Amino acid sequence: MAQKLPLHQGFIFGRNGYFFDNTDTPIALFGVREFELLCTHLDALFESPMGRKLIYAGTDAEELVLSNHVMFRRPRFFGGKKIQVRLNARCISMGWGIFSLQNNHIMMPCHDAWSVGVALAHKEYLTQERWTMGWQQRSLERVDLDFEQKSEPMASVQKPPHLQWGADGESDTIQGEIDLELEARSYGFFRGQQRSFFVHISAFYQLYNALIGRPLYGQTSWLRDWHVEGTSSNECQLFASVAYAAKQGFQDSETPVFVQHSSDWAELFHIHLSQRGLGHVSMKSSLLDDDDATEFSVHSPLPALTCGILAGMFERGHGQSPIITVTIHPSKVLMSLNFHSVDYAVKT
Repeated sequence: MAQKLPLHQGFIFGRNGYFFDNTDTPIALFGVREFELLCTHLDALFESPMGRKLIYAGTDAEELVLSNHVMFRRPRFFGGKKIQVRLNARCISMGWGIFSLQNNHIMMPCHDAWSVGVALAHKEYLTQERWTMGWQQRSLERVDLDFEQKSEPMASVQKPPHLQWGADGESDTIQGEIDLELEARSYGFFRGQQRSFFVHISAFYQLYNALIGRPLYGQTSWLRDWHVEGTSSNECQLFASVAYAAKQGFQDSETPVFVQHSSDWAELFHIHLSQRGLGHVSMKSSLLDDDDATEFSVHSPLPALTCGILAGMFERGHGQSPIITVTIHPSKVLMSLNFHSVDYAVKT
């Protein structure tokens, strides 16, 4: 039986790289800096700012959890304080920080926009009213909130449609769990040397549906290295955008990648993907084995993000920027990586 921190009792960290919190909600694990880099690079790709879209993605994803799980069922008369206690415990177990909605602030937020979005969901759930929210980050340790009541009634949030990105495998049967080494803090937890937190898988799809079809900003020469096929052109472009942002975020990190033999990839898959709730990957071929290309079979709840991290690891391990072909299938994604060919023709 895998050992867990007391605050993560009821969570499932599957060996196949699928994670669930204690409400059975699919989640993924991110380092604070890693998530910030991902959001920064993704935001830079689109003409319209992404900030509010991320906030509302977090709000809608969390509201779906609260409205559908018996743990947070609102009592008819008394017991509101018990729900508040459970929400506070949830924030810490998920690594989001310490929320004080009575005093309208968040202490030790994991990410400003994400924590603010979740706080809005909690405020609306507790009051059963809609609110307009403003916020100001006083410091890295504190975000102040300002709520203004809306006149509109509460309406149920709809589950976002999953884009056809080969993520059907998220219902895979969990066969055993991994020991996830997390270190508890009063406001969340650390993984290794980095503060980390959990994000709903559905929040990404809320965000994707807000971004799909939006015009990209400025130069898009990077798209020449990403060939995505198997779904609509808008979805292919968004897939490439998310993957590219994840790749750039990985390149901005100092994560070492040493690949001398194709067998070295198995440990990299485990550490950087399966131990984060990003699914599992198998290798079909490798340039290191004198194959024509390196090909990965990706089974992930977030295939675009996983492909981007793989591309970043590949570039760091090989020391060259690859050309990437992604083929989306119903329950998996095939990813092929190769290098630009060099024309050595001699002029006469």
